[in-house]
Amino acid sequence: MATSQPPFIGRYPGAAEEAGRSLAAVLPLVGAVRNLGPTSWQIADTAAGRLDAFWQFGRDHANLLPGALIAREAGAVVTDAAGRPWTSGSDSFLVAAPALHGRLLRALSDRAEARAATA
Repeated sequence: MATSQPPFIGRYPGAAEEAGRSLAAVLPLVGAVRNLGPTSWQIADTAAGRLDAFWQFGRDHANLLPGALIAREAGAVVTDAAGRPWTSGSDSFLVAAPALHGRLLRALSDRAEARAATA
């Protein structure tokens, strides 16, 4: 799996914290999480089956739009981290094959629910 952050992450309050929490939620469930370079390339690798999933917190539509189109056309599921359809205004991004998307979405939401319960 892969993850990244938008350029100038400081412009997106909470994005760095969400990225850290999501990584903590996903790491125990997967073999490895990497950042392999350009965002659109990582999404295309997910669409091609070379990566199982990619996610990101914060807005980055210039880099996410091309990959989202490629991934959707390839049959991958593209949503935000809450499972809503992704748009260029979304605060998060998640792409995975249909068989994996729901499991990753649950892992991310379980972490968010645990965080809310302790707040």
